[in-house]
Amino acid sequence: LLVIGLVEWPWFERVVLAAIVANCVMLGFDGPPSVPDSPERAAANLALLVLFSVELFCKVVAMGLVGSPHAFLRDGWHVIDAFLVASGWLEIVTEASNYTALRCLRALRALRMVTHWPALQAQVDTLVHALPGLRDVMLLTVFLVTVLSLLGMGLFKGALRYRCFAHVDATWAGDAHWDVVDEFAGTCNPDAAPEDDEGCGAALSCRPWPANPYHGTVSFDTFPEAMMTSFQIMTLEGWSDVMYVLQRGVNGTLGTVYCVGFVVLGPFCVLNLFLAVLFDSYGR
Repeated sequence: LLVIGLVEWPWFERVVLAAIVANCVMLGFDGPPSVPDSPERAAANLALLVLFSVELFCKVVAMGLVGSPHAFLRDGWHVIDAFLVASGWLEIVTEASNYTALRCLRALRALRMVTHWPALQAQVDTLVHALPGLRDVMLLTVFLVTVLSLLGMGLFKGALRYRCFAHVDATWAGDAHWDVVDEFAGTCNPDAAPEDDEGCGAALSCRPWPANPYHGTVSFDTFPEAMMTSFQIMTLEGWSDVMYVLQRGVNGTLGTVYCVGFVVLGPFCVLNLFLAVLFDSYGR
């Protein structure tokens, strides 16, 4: 009865929460695996581990281990607690604090915040229950990216391998030659008139170039490259740069319609579908 009263005492949970927060702060100051912990940090880590072990022992005594329906190990979150405490003692007993695998387990100690914060645990449970619906949205996203990647291959395959070249006059060092103006992203359309937006102008010439823009990261020449470029547009990270490259290298209108349509169908619609699934899960 004394242990049950201790576990149900509000300050018991508050002290444990404060210790978890302190442990998370300590994790933020962890050094590389090759640098051992200082004596002060090792002592603080041991003190927190002892506190967590006492908490674990008290809850096992109060709730039972596995016998009753409400026993300690019947709850998955408590199993995570027990695993993290055991891994902490394993790190100390084996003196393997410099092992990367065991040090990585320290980062999981922040999960103990979920087990001791009912509101946060409810949020995590809601996300877990929403996973089947999110899986369907993810499949739709993959299908959309695949279709738009194939469409991009049909429209832009090989069209981004052209650059504007400037004519360099002959000097004492050699004959006249052509120098590329912007090999990084200066695409052009060889079929466009020099005065068009896709052209290079009267003083320059649009000629083939062996690589795609941005060191080959923006390309629709193969299906994997098209998928990577489409994923970049989907994340909205530099999608406008991809659009400008397509506008200069193929056609201004076609590049704009493709990229803007992708953004509207992809990030905006798919993101709203994800939010709708989460909203429905919260409503339940």
